[in-house]
Amino acid sequence: MRRRALLIGAPVALAVVELFHPLYSTDALEQLLPVADRWLLVHLLQAPLIGLLALAAYLIVDGLEGYAARIARVGAITFGLLYVALDSVAGIATGVLARSATSL
Repeated sequence: MRRRALLIGAPVALAVVELFHPLYSTDALEQLLPVADRWLLVHLLQAPLIGLLALAAYLIVDGLEGYAARIARVGAITFGLLYVALDSVAGIATGVLARSATSL
C-alpha cells in the first residue's frame, strides 16, 4: 500500500507543485522579483519530491533482473542526485538572491 502511494503520490505531488512554478520570458529579473517567495517555496518543495520521484522510478524496476533493469536503477539514482543538485539548488539560490534584491 505504501509502495503504491509512493508510485502514484510522488509524481502527482510534484506535478501540483510545478503548477505554481513562476514563468518568465524575456526580463527574468523584472518578472522574478515580485514572485521570489513563491519561486523559493516551489524549489524548496521540489528537492524532496524529486528524490521521491527518483525512488518511485527505482521501485518500478526493483526486483527485476537483466541489463535494462540495472540501467534503469542506476538511471533513477543518477537522475535523483543530479536533478536535485542542479535544478533545486539553482532554484533555491535564485530565490534567495531575488528575495535579497527586492530589499535593495
